[in-house]
Amino acid sequence: MPRLVYLIILLINFTVYAHKCRIVQQGDQIIADCTRLKLRDVPTDLPLHISGLDLSYNQISMIKNNTFSSFSNLTTLTIDSNNIHTLYGDVFKGLENLRWLSMKHNQLNIFTKIFDIVIKPLLHMQHLDIRYNINKTLGISKEMIYPYFGDMFYLTDVSMDLAQAPVFKLSGFAKLSQLKTIKFARCYLNQMSNDTFVDLPSTITAIYFHQCVGKISIVEADFLKPFPSLMILNMNRVAIQLGDALQLLYPFKNTRMNSIIFKQIRPQFPKPVFITRVMIHYLIHICVKTLF
Repeated sequence: MPRLVYLIILLINFTVYAHKCRIVQQGDQIIADCTRLKLRDVPTDLPLHISGLDLSYNQISMIKNNTFSSFSNLTTLTIDSNNIHTLYGDVFKGLENLRWLSMKHNQLNIFTKIFDIVIKPLLHMQHLDIRYNINKTLGISKEMIYPYFGDMFYLTDVSMDLAQAPVFKLSGFAKLSQLKTIKFARCYLNQMSNDTFVDLPSTITAIYFHQCVGKISIVEADFLKPFPSLMILNMNRVAIQLGDALQLLYPFKNTRMNSIIFKQIRPQFPKPVFITRVMIHYLIHICVKTLF
């Protein structure tokens, strides 16, 4: 093999190690894989020009100011499944180019004022995943005001937990004209009322609910009306009656949807569900619209 060709192959795909992390070049992207190393802190001796960093499945509990400030080329950062309970205000300072941030399965309290400061530098964020952080104590609190996301103009999808009484009014969602997908997990919602989501953007086309374990006492027909362009509705392990779930489709009777998934829809205290002729006709109408 000619020496030049051999050199080119090495440049396209090579692997080295730093601080036990695996450094992999994939095309023009350099990724640092630091997963499952029992790390308690973010490594400081990584290549400064990395574009991706995965710190998942470690033992990091706290991340201090300017920890990532030297990694200005980062576009993806994953810190899933650690023990993170504290983020300092300037922890993401210098990461204006970050597009993807995942911090699911930690112990973060996103409802504190400091969280607004934490995410403020992330001006080009497109994908944000902060699911599986809320605990039961927070989940059943009366009203929980969500962080301010209004500076993330490029955000297309967000995944987060859903409190018992969520408040989105001051969260800047009205400014997120690019937002298409929202996923809710660890859901403690106790009412699906018509005004629950009125402050979320009408641009949303896909909405997912997973593991809504609260006792949902009220289900109103216009719960999903704020999303007139909805194409995908996915409900998995949601504690409501099947009849109530079907009722949520009412605002979309004259629209076309791509996917409607109801999986393990059952209330905590089941009661008989009577499917009327009107409901059957309506469901057929929705399914026909969905298929064609």
